[in-house]
Amino acid sequence: MELGSLQSRLLLQMEQARFLPLLLTLAENADKGEYEEYNVLVLDSLWLIFRAVEVEDLIRESGQVSNGLHFASEPI
Repeated sequence: MELGSLQSRLLLQMEQARFLPLLLTLAENADKGEYEEYNVLVLDSLWLIFRAVEVEDLIRESGQVSNGLHFASEPI
């Protein structure tokens, strides 16, 4: 299995377990004092998830991504 496929499956499972939305919520509230202790963990987790994705691909529509990565909203 190639890395892109494994990463896609991980993102799908994280979405289904509602872990990815939790990470995104923590990232959105990073400037609030009550969540400061999680900032490094959230940053590191998001970096590990998206490190193989080009910046341009993060802002493109999901159907336009050409490197084989799928996002949680797409069926695999």
